Amino acid sequence: MFRRVFARHARVTLPACAVGERAGTASMHVSARDDSSSLLPIGREQTRIFPGTQEAGRAAVEVRRLEDGLQRADIAAPALLKLDVQGYELQALRGCETLLDAFAWVYCECSFVELYEGQAL
Repeated sequence: MFRRVFARHARVTLPACAVGERAGTASMHVSARDDSSSLLPIGREQTRIFPGTQEAGRAAVEVRRLEDGLQRADIAAPALLKLDVQGYELQALRGCETLLDAFAWVYCECSFVELYEGQAL
């Protein structure tokens, strides 16, 4: 969907990767629904609260740090960093520490219930 929406936007790049604290390869826990896959295992509360989000498989994915693929010069003020990475927000932020001060706002999904195993609460 994103590729179709942003196909004509020259300033938008959509790399096929996950974001995290360290570059490498990880196992993506693929959900039966498009919007619930995560680098963290899908928890019992996730599947109880959101039926149909159980794990349907796994896939090896490349993981990149945001600060490795994003240059400070490309961040035009005022800038917003928006993260919704299914329980992996803290790891994504740690992979962007040197650039955080370039953003006027950071908007990320947070949970008070463990939906993904090992997620920060």
